[in-house]
Amino acid sequence: MSQQMQQLFEESGLTSRHEPIDESLVYAALREHYGLDGELQRIDTEKDSTFRLRRDTGDYLVKVSPKDEPLPVVLCQTDVIDWVQSRDPGIPVQSVLRTRDGANHRILHHESGDYLGALRVLEFIPGTMLGEATPSPSQLVQVGAMLGRVDLALQGFAHEGLERSLVWNIAEFMTLEPLLDYEADPERRAMAEEIFALYRERLEPVRHELRTQVLHGDLSAFNAVVDPDSSQFLTGVIDFGDVQVNPVIFDPAVLFANHLLPAPANPWQTSRDMLVGYLEVFALSEDEIRLLAIASLARVALRALVTNWRIVHVPERAEYLRSHAREDWARIENTLNYGIDAGAAHLLTARDLAKPASTNI
Repeated sequence: MSQQMQQLFEESGLTSRHEPIDESLVYAALREHYGLDGELQRIDTEKDSTFRLRRDTGDYLVKVSPKDEPLPVVLCQTDVIDWVQSRDPGIPVQSVLRTRDGANHRILHHESGDYLGALRVLEFIPGTMLGEATPSPSQLVQVGAMLGRVDLALQGFAHEGLERSLVWNIAEFMTLEPLLDYEADPERRAMAEEIFALYRERLEPVRHELRTQVLHGDLSAFNAVVDPDSSQFLTGVIDFGDVQVNPVIFDPAVLFANHLLPAPANPWQTSRDMLVGYLEVFALSEDEIRLLAIASLARVALRALVTNWRIVHVPERAEYLRSHAREDWARIENTLNYGIDAGAAHLLTARDLAKPASTNI
């Protein structure tokens, strides 16, 4: 692994072993600093020690950061929520609960004095994950529109915790080309190589010229809570753990990557519906939309290849990893067979279906 790749994996927290924190320490801190009690239930997540605190009066999500994650990066994830709420209170993010002394986090130490991580308590938003729902076209439009609102609200946000590298960042895609060596299936490897070629030829040469701003970075099918019976449909925008400054198109690209269809003739239909909603709030140029198609496919390939690497290096988490990369290769195959230019052309039809956006380009 190259030094640059090694740094990416380290800063993303993927090279260190997950060390679950003692629940009794978390419970004691919740009672002392938040005045909370209840039943703690552990949730399997990427890096944080995460719990659902069940209470008769309403549940909370409790997170403790890994002790090797820089504190500014951790605090950025809560400070950005406060920022979004101040800019657009209608966006359903998880409100950050304050400690007794008004802070939005609490530093935890072992009785020995060793630093254990930063404790944060968030509103728990019940519902169904978007990836487990079957939304209608009009509901997909609502999802896209909500992401557009999030991106508008994030404009102007600045924080020292934004300065970091992430494996999941589409901007780092070319750095991860050596991960091809972890794909043993020749057909899958050939598909991934085709995507690297597309990115190298069309997106990488212009990447530094694209519009950039702070983005959520990971509004995936498992970071969007929905209620099929609600008129709003998308009832929770959660997990700002990947917030970064990037080209604007990378935010809808992450959303679309989870919705490229693995079987029907047109893999872009669901994404096109979401793009209609996004464009009604946040305008994109024709060139940006064409590059969006490549960025979306690159995100799928990135996840599939990183999953291969992680299963080799962290086999005890193989089941969790596979669950979040399910159907990736089928999505890639169907999208490549359809053709990237045909996909971009289909996405462009969203511009004719969308009402005028509130932003200018």
